[in-house]
Amino acid sequence: MYVSLENEIQKMDNRLVLIDAYPIIFGSYYALMNKPMKNSKGENTSIVYGFVNKLEMILKDYAPSHIAVVFDSAAKTFRHEMYPEYKAQRQATPEEIHASVPLIKKIVEAYNIPVFAIDGYEADDIVGTLAKRGAAEGLEVLMVTPDKDYAQLVDDNIKMLRIIHGNGLELMDKNMVCEKWGIKDPSQIIDLLALMGDASDNIPGCKGVGEKTAVKLLQDFGSVESVIENSESIKGALKTKVQESVEMIKFSKILVTICTEVPMEVQISDLKVKEKKVDEMLKIFNDLELKSFITKYTQKSAPVQLSLFDNFSTITQPEEKYSILSELTSVPHDYKLIENQDDIDQFLAKISTQDFFCFDTETTSKDVFSADLVGMSFCWKKNEAFFILLPENRDECQKIVDKFKPLFKNEKILKIGQNLKFDVLMLKQYGVEVKGDLFDTMIAHYLIQPELRHGMDTLAEQYLKYKTVTY
Repeated sequence: MYVSLENEIQKMDNRLVLIDAYPIIFGSYYALMNKPMKNSKGENTSIVYGFVNKLEMILKDYAPSHIAVVFDSAAKTFRHEMYPEYKAQRQATPEEIHASVPLIKKIVEAYNIPVFAIDGYEADDIVGTLAKRGAAEGLEVLMVTPDKDYAQLVDDNIKMLRIIHGNGLELMDKNMVCEKWGIKDPSQIIDLLALMGDASDNIPGCKGVGEKTAVKLLQDFGSVESVIENSESIKGALKTKVQESVEMIKFSKILVTICTEVPMEVQISDLKVKEKKVDEMLKIFNDLELKSFITKYTQKSAPVQLSLFDNFSTITQPEEKYSILSELTSVPHDYKLIENQDDIDQFLAKISTQDFFCFDTETTSKDVFSADLVGMSFCWKKNEAFFILLPENRDECQKIVDKFKPLFKNEKILKIGQNLKFDVLMLKQYGVEVKGDLFDTMIAHYLIQPELRHGMDTLAEQYLKYKTVTY
């Protein structure tokens, strides 16, 4: 579930966003592990791209007034000193992540966002400390993490932005935390983890007790202490399990409790959002060849509204100091505008002999059920494409579209497109049924790289090293 804060953003002047960096970093690595992004130097840029992509989304969608990014330190923490087996089962961090973390820290600093990592403490503890301080000063605090441990910190002013599959973030307040884990108060997450343990952190908990049983115990008794105190009233084998694990349960509760008093010489006012150091950002993006971010931060003028039927060969884009993309003016092309009956008939005779073609519909709006067709574009050969201009009059438009019915119904021709669901539904409004095999580039990209954005501009830059014309 993706929860938008658009209405809240308009009202909220004081929002502190705290980002737990490593879950995003690991998520970016594993999402693209089988098909990593690489630049022309052969460097793996997937992790950096994934992190920056998520950071950009957070800045845009959640409009923080204060922000910080928190990393785990390489040093052992107080939990390791208490319990040497803490996280001992975890595999070594992949070398690609080790190589990417310094670059990510440099990028975050170029965004002018404070970075924290403190020896002896985990990111959880730093986030917890800053969250409590921010809430005490009247800020709404959003903690960006997939880790359920953080749910213990949720209160009236502190919420979680749980990272979920794909690009989504799930906003969780007190009620949602309680509903999701079957507890009465978010602070009971500590007791829940103490009873059920946490395999990811190698925390033992009560032997033989899983999440469902732990939830039932808390519903009956309210806390770990009460469970232990009233263990004689527990029935069956569970009674024995609890009584034999008393010390381990108590110890586990200490381990899973997030420290909110990390010694930090920082004021919440130090976390106010500041102006980005764009030149520094672009130097890094350029070196890594992260083209979409280069494009985003090299726009020097407001977008110009262009006519759909302008002579595209005369369009010039703003000069981009750091751009390494090709564009229309630098690529040989033959794009034809078709707007009379004879040309349409000749075009149909030619395209009907092809094994495949790409197509797209141009419409008056994005609402398929109220939009009108403006035109259709087709391509089956590199650097050659056709645009069928359709009349504004609906009846005249329908007559031309009807001529394309046999083409779209031909099951022997593969049809290719981007977000084909829209185009197929749009044509259906004109009585055209699209049959045969379909290949949707947006769906294909989602399947191989779900963490990334799937728009046409992004795909063109990533795979074709090409900057599209926008209008």
